[in-house]
Amino acid sequence: MRSGSGGAGTRATGTIPIAACPCASSEASGRFLEVYDIEAGTGFEVGRVTAWETGQRVAFTWTQVGPEGASTDVEITFEAVDEGTLVRLEQTGFEHAGAEVAGFRAGYESGWREVLGWFADHATARAH
Repeated sequence: MRSGSGGAGTRATGTIPIAACPCASSEASGRFLEVYDIEAGTGFEVGRVTAWETGQRVAFTWTQVGPEGASTDVEITFEAVDEGTLVRLEQTGFEHAGAEVAGFRAGYESGWREVLGWFADHATARAH
């Protein structure tokens, strides 16, 4: 797993040792919700899916709790390689989200590394 900051984005790249990416079909405009109480249906809309190309790419907005309407853009791509699937994640738009959200950038970088690690562990377990 490699990651780093370049320009206005946070980048994380990893190779998942599986033959194909286990992506389910979906559609653009779907919502990401952080649910606080499932029975009451309360929570926070974290983002919206802006693009979905099954097995190739998913893109979505990502909103940090903070300034109203401040969000960044996340794009994840999947590429078949000899070892399995190369997953690339790039989060951009910090310069438009305001100083408060830009301050979360380092946390996002380590957080995405952790999330991609969970995905790789899950995909590896499913492959065996």
